[in-house]
Amino acid sequence: MGSRRVLDPCAGLLSNYEVFEFLKEKKASRVETKSARAPSSVGPLAADRVANVEDQYLSTTPAASQSAENIQEFLNVMLESGLTKAEKLQLINCRPKTMVEIYVIVEACEERLSEQHTEVLLSIVDRYFAPGASE
Repeated sequence: MGSRRVLDPCAGLLSNYEVFEFLKEKKASRVETKSARAPSSVGPLAADRVANVEDQYLSTTPAASQSAENIQEFLNVMLESGLTKAEKLQLINCRPKTMVEIYVIVEACEERLSEQHTEVLLSIVDRYFAPGASE
């Protein structure tokens, strides 16, 4: 994943995976920058502390085992699903394992999706985001 710049901060939604990767890149660049500078007595900035807490949290979520390729393949499969961008994002971020979780994520699920469609949705999520799927 190459270096990216934010052109419009309100242009779209980010998955937890994208935030996790961004934080890992920032952390690596901070380490390189710190090793190039002389040691300082100044502690980490508040932003660094927040980034570290966020990084620790995201390492315990499905984002830690996802890949950009799996997310893109999942989104390609989901093109004709009838789900909103926000619902697809929640499927990526939460990696639901039960029909109940699908019903929580998909608005008016009982009206929009049949039980069979919900089961297919679960199997698609499992195919692309089960632990080890990105390996």
